[in-house]
Amino acid sequence: MTTASSNAHLYAKNFWSVDDSAPHLLMNHFHQGTKTFDTLSLYYKERASIEEEYTRKLNSLTRKLGLSDHEKSSTLRDSLETLSEETKQLGVSHLSEASKITESILKPLEEFSGDMKARAKATESNIQKMVKHKKGLEAKVEHSRQKYESLWTKINSAKTEQILLDEREATRLQTKIIKLQQQMIQQRSEYYKLCKDYNTFLETWKDQWYLACETYQEFEEEKIKFLKKSMWEYANAVSSTCLTADQSCENIRLSLEKCSYKTDIKLFAENNGTGNQLSAPVEFVDYAKGQMPNPSLAISQTIDIDTVPLILKDKLNKQEELSKKRAPPPNLTTEQEIKFDFLERNEETIKILQLEAQEQAQNEGKLSQRYQTESEPSSYKVLSDYSNPTSVSSYEEAEPVMEQTKQFNESLYSNPLLSSTISDEKPTEPINLFRRNPPGTTNSSSAAPTTSSANPLRAYMKEFSMSKFRESMLTVDSPTTHKDKVNDVATKQNHRVSSISRSKSSTTLQNKFINYSNLPSRSSEGYPAIKYSRAQYQYNAEIDQELSFKKKDILMILHQQTDGWWFAENLNTGESGLVPSNYLADL
Repeated sequence: MTTASSNAHLYAKNFWSVDDSAPHLLMNHFHQGTKTFDTLSLYYKERASIEEEYTRKLNSLTRKLGLSDHEKSSTLRDSLETLSEETKQLGVSHLSEASKITESILKPLEEFSGDMKARAKATESNIQKMVKHKKGLEAKVEHSRQKYESLWTKINSAKTEQILLDEREATRLQTKIIKLQQQMIQQRSEYYKLCKDYNTFLETWKDQWYLACETYQEFEEEKIKFLKKSMWEYANAVSSTCLTADQSCENIRLSLEKCSYKTDIKLFAENNGTGNQLSAPVEFVDYAKGQMPNPSLAISQTIDIDTVPLILKDKLNKQEELSKKRAPPPNLTTEQEIKFDFLERNEETIKILQLEAQEQAQNEGKLSQRYQTESEPSSYKVLSDYSNPTSVSSYEEAEPVMEQTKQFNESLYSNPLLSSTISDEKPTEPINLFRRNPPGTTNSSSAAPTTSSANPLRAYMKEFSMSKFRESMLTVDSPTTHKDKVNDVATKQNHRVSSISRSKSSTTLQNKFINYSNLPSRSSEGYPAIKYSRAQYQYNAEIDQELSFKKKDILMILHQQTDGWWFAENLNTGESGLVPSNYLADL
């Protein structure tokens, strides 16, 4: 959390009280601050007067003493004339300093002080009236309660006494009881109305005192900022005139650099805060129904400024603005949804094959000692046909692995389930099952899809079962089993990765470990992810429809446009928008 957010609403959080101590404390603190304006104004006036007096004495000094009058034309005379001329210029400089202090520093300070006093007067007057009204209501409520309680006590006493009297005296006492009951009913109604009025006023007082706290904190911020700026300008004026006072002015700057309205307000709130307690709502005690005051009832309540109506309204407005800025990506077609479902179902099978291949390679001890100590163990790209040779030797070592991976992919392509989803003809490039194709993109050599009746893969997908599909994947023409091929490819692939990791240029973005299992398959709005990319540079959005991101952020690509602008969601912030594709690198 930043310092600005930690200082927000500090006055409103810490200056509540059951009595009027909190308003008096803040108003007194403000009046003490206005005295600082008066003291600093007097200081500037005296300093300007001293500079003007110093200027007069310097000018008088150069007029009375002819430093070069006793010397004839010589270099010494020129030096003396230069000394006299520089003394005059020094007087002019000090006069300019006095004028700068008066016009640029003193007058703005007096105007700011007068303006702040005038603005605070309205707030102070309103708070004083409300405090006075609050005290009056509290006194009326208490007086009405005591009167109501007294009448109820008299009626109970009269009824008790009536039992012991004869019929005649009891009748006379009954008349008195009836009159007391009428008075009690009237007093009860008045007491109830006063309680209701006080509770209503208490809600109004919350809003008004919250606004007053915000206003006084704003005054304090403005005061510290302005005084800091004023003293900074004063230091610049003095240092530009007299080099001998430069060290003193530097000390002023060093002290002003440590001056912060945020720190002052925070310390003041911590050391002088009156708490977060406010008078609790008054409980209506209905004596007519036999109720009695609850002595254990709390007389105060803890104030949470998040419950203040003004803050609640502001939060709702911010949430509405944020929801309007989130633009949804384009809707996917039915064909894109089917492809995405296929990738999701096939992903589990791919993970199992990758784990088996890596486990087999580790058991056989094919991984080098350096690769085990310097590289991150992962299943990522174990079966990938990606190669990044950095030398002739590494390229020659990777070449047979690429050829064997190609043969393995071609054998997988011979599976009728896979060929039925693409085309009846074999494409020029082998299909790599271990990389996802973005939804919505098609192979340039692929033909139109066949019907569902001629496509066994789609039939399996409709039944939500991949068991038959896995069996067909493991069936190849060669007597060598599918698992053996995978293990063989993975073992050689690990040797290739080890040779790459030993090269100096191996620390590229593509070689960094990313675990796909930890990444969501859908965005926060429920849209499927095409792929994931990492930001190579920082980008700041220029319009509302664009998305800002930092270097190394992970982006979920949701839609790819032909103009190079992709729709993505930033996994670090949860925001979405258009991003330039040339700033990204695929994971």
